[in-house]
Amino acid sequence: MTIDSSDLLKKAENVPTFDDVPWDFPVAWDPGGGESDGRAAVREVVHRYQRHGFAIVQLPRGTTGEHSLAPIAEALRLGAPFVPPLYRLNGNTPPVVSRISAGLNVSTPDATHPSFGRTSGQRLHTDGTLQDIGEIRTTLLLCQSVSRTGGDTRLFNATAAYAGLLATDLPAALALATPGCLVRRATVNGSDDFNAGPAFAVVDDQLVTRYSLTDTDRWEVPDGISADDLWRGTAYLEKCAEDPTLYRELRMAPAQVLVLANARLAHGRTAYTDDPRQPRCMFRTLHEREPSPELTPCP
Repeated sequence: MTIDSSDLLKKAENVPTFDDVPWDFPVAWDPGGGESDGRAAVREVVHRYQRHGFAIVQLPRGTTGEHSLAPIAEALRLGAPFVPPLYRLNGNTPPVVSRISAGLNVSTPDATHPSFGRTSGQRLHTDGTLQDIGEIRTTLLLCQSVSRTGGDTRLFNATAAYAGLLATDLPAALALATPGCLVRRATVNGSDDFNAGPAFAVVDDQLVTRYSLTDTDRWEVPDGISADDLWRGTAYLEKCAEDPTLYRELRMAPAQVLVLANARLAHGRTAYTDDPRQPRCMFRTLHEREPSPELTPCP
């Protein structure tokens, strides 16, 4: 399959790196701070999301729990949470908010989930890779309690790294944009679904990604693509994950929310050790929209 490089090259122009990210200055989010403060917070989150691919929101101390995400999603015009279809198989009615906690999920169906029920590290990935590329635009991740050690969030600016590949090795970049090069197969809830799509594409006039390196993802060489091109591309991206302008690790604090551009950045976590008295606990929702500063009601 022949991929038109012109659109990819155009959308890759001026993709920002992590050079000027305000890592130590989360956006203060105080529901009781008044309408003007609330609008200012929304505008700042949207600005950081668009500029850097993510924003960190600081809720008032003691503001935790799965219900804390809904007001943020509403204020940012993200719409209702998206629940992946595989979680609805076999008549299941999963919650719209996922709890990620090895300690608290021990006696639940999520106890064996590779992310929600284990303390192991997570390799870089994007959420919703069984869906079409670019479908899941935003991930919200709330930290309720931290681990004793480890559990840092990993962020990789995959689209910025890919922009560098487009500029230096076009055949390798086109191999990673070829449908079928990245295959994701489900392993939970009895699902055998899979999605063989591209790792990068232009969707809705934006460069997007589904770059993922977990145990349920694998690279394949599509027909008409050189294996050497594909493997050069994957090696380039893995090397980019050592570049501090493209990769960072951060330790979220309680009552902080990560607003993540899931279609632009890959993420993961380091392995962690729990405090049995207060296990690490995160809450997550997925959304098909990006944050908006508009204050009109969602359709």
